[in-house]
Amino acid sequence: MHYQEERQALKLAMKIAELRNQKGLAQQELAKLMGTSQQAISRIESGSYEGFTLKTLEKIAEATGMRVKIEFVAA
Repeated sequence: MHYQEERQALKLAMKIAELRNQKGLAQQELAKLMGTSQQAISRIESGSYEGFTLKTLEKIAEATGMRVKIEFVAA
């Protein structure tokens, strides 16, 4: 991974952990809502996870009562 990609992955991981905490959910609780394991949530929140897909983000959003918003910004 390049530096910029690593930074983006870390920012996304931090946003997911922050969202989970705002919703008062433990990793295990979020995992159950998403139909996955606590270990998978831990990997997603680690900042080194490279398997993000839109489907994963949508599952996180649905489990936390949120929606995914994707936008393009100037470089």
